[in-house]
Amino acid sequence: MDICEVCGKELHSKFGHTLHMKSQHEKVFRFTCPTCNKGFNQLYHYKGHLASHHDILSEKCKLCSSTFRYQRSLKDHIQSAHEGARLKCLIVPCESVFSSHRAHREHTRAEHARSRLECDKCEKTFKWRSSLKYHKSLAHQQK
Repeated sequence: MDICEVCGKELHSKFGHTLHMKSQHEKVFRFTCPTCNKGFNQLYHYKGHLASHHDILSEKCKLCSSTFRYQRSLKDHIQSAHEGARLKCLIVPCESVFSSHRAHREHTRAEHARSRLECDKCEKTFKWRSSLKYHKSLAHQQK
């Protein structure tokens, strides 16, 4: 952890300290906006800023046509708005929704396939892999 000797701000790396000194105290920038002359030292922030001067945003969702300044914003949008819909349980009337394929598979196996996981030590059965693992850690711990 570095501390700026000019303003006392805590910085998490030497690189962060260098960027902070250049942009905040020395006013030296790698990139300057041709429209408003605002300066940036990171290309990511510079490109995002450039998009703010235009009506056309650079990243467009192919599923719903929403637009975003950053590719990361588009990726977050797709995960939250579209991938969740893809992971709805297809068994009627179940309306469960899942954030991952693994959670969806576990749910389908445990709730709809009626398969159970059996302890290899005592024949108790469990719906969930986590429950079986917890059981084994308590009932059959190695001594």
